[in-house]
Parts: sequence; structure tokens; C-alpha cells
Amino acid sequence: MAPSLDIEHLGSTLMQLSVAVPEATELFLDVVPDQTWWSPLLAPICGPSLIIKPLCRPFFEEIAGTLTVEENLLSLVTAHFPAGTSNKNWEHYMQMARNGTRFFDYGTNGNLAAYGTPYPRAYNFSGYSVPSSVYFSSADKLVSNYAIEITFSLLPPSSIVKKRNLTGYGHFEFAWGPQAKVDIYNEIIADINTLEGM
Repeated sequence: MAPSLDIEHLGSTLMQLSVAVPEATELFLDVVPDQTWWSPLLAPICGPSLIIKPLCRPFFEEIAGTLTVEENLLSLVTAHFPAGTSNKNWEHYMQMARNGTRFFDYGTNGNLAAYGTPYPRAYNFSGYSVPSSVYFSSADKLVSNYAIEITFSLLPPSSIVKKRNLTGYGHFEFAWGPQAKVDIYNEIIADINTLEGM
């Protein structure tokens, strides 16, 4: 869901700034060592204290596009943001936004040790063969239409079994949106069951 093999074409001004000024992003990631530190930072905006709650939805919509999660659930889902990721993953995301879809950049010496080259190599998707259904939306600011086109051009056509362009899905809608179960998850479960029966 909302896949991208290209991160250079971001629709969010805030994300473009974080890519343009990598030092600020790296400083932020140094100060905020892991996701357990994000919750106290977001709590004044999105949490139960509701100090400046009117900024919560616009903040997430600026980063990722349309957000229709119900108001009473907003503080709950944002309290777990960014669930399941690490600062190294964020750093790699920012590197790919600047340099294309490449392995993690450890710097010249680290890259020589890890890859045998001074620069991280690009990912090669030519051997990708997992049957994949791709769900995406033009309302997603983190995965642009251009990024989707690049994704389709890099993956072998035989690996794409379904393409679904959904209307009005910002990046977080795929996980948090009230219609996601109906529009996406029920269909994915049916597709998995069909594939398992093959």
C-alpha cells in the first residue's frame, strides 16, 4: 500500500524542507533518539491535553495528504506515530529522497566496508517476483503519481497482479482511514486466500 521505489518527488513542503536541509533532520534524529520520544512531542498538538489540537490534522495532512480519521481517534493513532520504524529508517528515507533508491549510505569508509564501493549501490528490482497488488492515491503526498510510475517501471510487469488507484487517500489513510477496511483490507484478504488456493 502506498508503495514507492522513488522518494525524490515529495508533495509535502515540510518533507521537501527536511530533505533540503539534511543537517536539521539529522540533528532532530540525534535529539529524538527513537520513536518513544515522538509521543511527548506530539502530545501537545494531538494528545488528550488538546492545547493546540486544531494544528494536529493540518500537520499530518501537510506531511502525507488527506486524513479522514475520526476526531475521537486522532489522538490515539498519532500517539503511536511513527509506529514500527526506527531513526535509521527515517535517515535512510531522507537519503533516498536526496540520492535515489539506494542502499543505506554509511559514508565513504563505511560504504567500502559494507558494499566494497565508496557509494551505496542502487537497488535492483529486476528479479522481484512476488505477486503484488499495488494500492495508491494521487492524494498521497509521500508517494507521488510520478513515484508510482517509477515503481511500475522498475518492477517486472509479471509481478504486478493488481493496480488500484484510490480516490482521496493520503499516506496515513491506508492505515488509519475509516474506509480502509472496505476499500483495501477485505480485498487483500480475498486475494491472499485466492493465491493460497492456487
